Amino acid sequence: MGTKSALPVIGDSVVSGRLTRREMVVRLLASAGAVLAPRIARAQSDFPARPIRIIVPVAPGGGVDTFARLIAAKISSQRKADFVVENRTGGNSTVGGLDVQRASPDGYTVLFHASTHNVARLVMRDVPYDPLTGFTPIALAGEAPLIHIIANARPEKTIADIVAAAKARPDDWSFATAQLGAPGHLAEVARDASPDTLLVVVGGDGTLIHAAGLCRGREVPILGINLGTLGFLTEVPRERALPLLAQALAGELPVSRRLMLAAEVRREGKVLLEGTCLNDVVVSKNALSRLARLEAWVGDEMAAVYEADGLIIASPTGSTAYSLSAGGPIVHHTVETMLLTPICPHSLTQRPLVLPADLPIRVRLASRGEMFVTFDGAVGRDLREGDEVLVRRAAHRLLLLRNPEVDPFSILREKLRWGQR
Repeated sequence: MGTKSALPVIGDSVVSGRLTRREMVVRLLASAGAVLAPRIARAQSDFPARPIRIIVPVAPGGGVDTFARLIAAKISSQRKADFVVENRTGGNSTVGGLDVQRASPDGYTVLFHASTHNVARLVMRDVPYDPLTGFTPIALAGEAPLIHIIANARPEKTIADIVAAAKARPDDWSFATAQLGAPGHLAEVARDASPDTLLVVVGGDGTLIHAAGLCRGREVPILGINLGTLGFLTEVPRERALPLLAQALAGELPVSRRLMLAAEVRREGKVLLEGTCLNDVVVSKNALSRLARLEAWVGDEMAAVYEADGLIIASPTGSTAYSLSAGGPIVHHTVETMLLTPICPHSLTQRPLVLPADLPIRVRLASRGEMFVTFDGAVGRDLREGDEVLVRRAAHRLLLLRNPEVDPFSILREKLRWGQR
């Protein structure tokens, strides 16, 4: 059984882990491999003048090693230079990492590795180098699937079967991993997330929104530390990060249960795209499209036909995002509602609507033209005439840990200069 690795880079960084364990930073360079070099001192005009060593810190024959050898052969052919793969194993891959870190910073020794490199200090003691500051990232080399293997005698045949059985009898199940911090290890930790897990997001609101999507239906408490510009969701300023993190770990911070949106795109009854959103679902035109005709239903009732550049279906959390810039209202995050906000409607009377959250919203594209739908600005697809976008309240919530030193109105006053001239 195969499952795609859920191991992307998350903004600036993400910290994850059980409250009863050391927190794990899931900040990954790649699912399969990334190329790094020791901090490079200067460029060289005659580079490369000798063979380049690609250090693979794991045993031959695995995914990382295979990727490295394929890439080395291809680059050697293209660049008319020698790229030599060397396997330097041991110390949970730190032997090879140390070899590269000690090399002269001239670009002739590079490290080819997976997520294990980036989380080394979090899963091992006494790592002899800094995985993040001691190397220069060069490129993401590739991605690879992860494979779940189970004994043939077991009755479970799908991932869903395994998850259900593990939930029913948690003490009867365990998983094995070949390496601490490897993609398989981290994927299992992520899948095993439960309400006693804390996710700490360091970055901006976009980083937090992306991290919320990675929870995939699990209600995991999230603490946002702001390193961005606005910080509506990442309420904790960096100078208050450590004290408030301590409160979060002690279970002392208030929790805001944010309404999430469940959305799907349908074409002739077939679901083409589905997902959950924290902010909004946006139907909008491409650069060369004409004005679109969009039919909107609320529940079972036809609400309106919009001649507009698009429509935004937003949650209360998303009311201060794209919907606000399109003229929508600011809605307190505790209100159970969804917003329907037209983008540049060709009408003076079609204003944004505030709707009950228990009524699904259905939007049908009733005109030709290049239109697109996006979920939280992260994933999307093109739309054709007759396609429908269905948005309803999701079954789960986002658990956002609040900064008790601020409130929604103080954030509006500070971030948007609300009420000021």
